[in-house]
Amino acid sequence: MPTVHLARILKDLGTTSVWEMFRHTGSSENSVFKQGQIAAINSLYNINKGYRGFFGFPLDEAEFNGNTATRNYSGGQIHFLDNRPQGGDENRVVRVRFLGFHCDAESSSDPAFWLR
Repeated sequence: MPTVHLARILKDLGTTSVWEMFRHTGSSENSVFKQGQIAAINSLYNINKGYRGFFGFPLDEAEFNGNTATRNYSGGQIHFLDNRPQGGDENRVVRVRFLGFHCDAESSSDPAFWLR
């Protein structure tokens, strides 16, 4: 079972209030233990540039397997293990198909200029 260091998590959030931690995570979990894990995962995500970082966009809320939290992102997962959150990346192969484009308005510049 992981150990949640609540003082460190609250410090990372910039507060000393457990109530503020509950408000910050936005989760409906009633357990301080689980809220602490969610807050630690969110903190690691934000330290790594949030959705602009390598984790990408969150795909769902944190899920608990027993007493250990995991949150899925488009670029990987963050697990709360060994007293701190740890992230891992996943590589996924996607296929992108170009369907074309739509021109909303014509350019006002001289097209002959671009052909030189």
